[in-house]
Amino acid sequence: MDTAHLHDHLDTAHLHNPTHRSMNAALLHILKGMINWPLFIASYEHSKAICGYSDDENLLRLQRALKGAALEAMVPLLYLPSGLQEAVATLKLRFGRPEVIVERLIEKVRRMPVPRADRLETLAEFGFAV
Repeated sequence: MDTAHLHDHLDTAHLHNPTHRSMNAALLHILKGMINWPLFIASYEHSKAICGYSDDENLLRLQRALKGAALEAMVPLLYLPSGLQEAVATLKLRFGRPEVIVERLIEKVRRMPVPRADRLETLAEFGFAV
């Protein structure tokens, strides 16, 4: 089976299974600049276990989900399923470090508007972010 036919087959292999469709959609919506890395990797690993995705399917899922710096860093590893495990390990090393996660969260808080005493919802939003 050539690559084009393999992609077509894998793209439609789970169309009739609502669990697989919802798991793929959830994975794509989680990833926003890797700030949601813990949620992304947890969803990736849980959906992989629940749905029994093959390495070929997981490779396609990562190709679709990764954007920006994460995708650029992983391109050489995302050509063949044999690079999947190394790609996930590299992503964990690059984006899963606690100091990187904390740094991104601090950046997010710094970009937030200053809470206002006359608008308690701004204080609540700031509190949830912190």
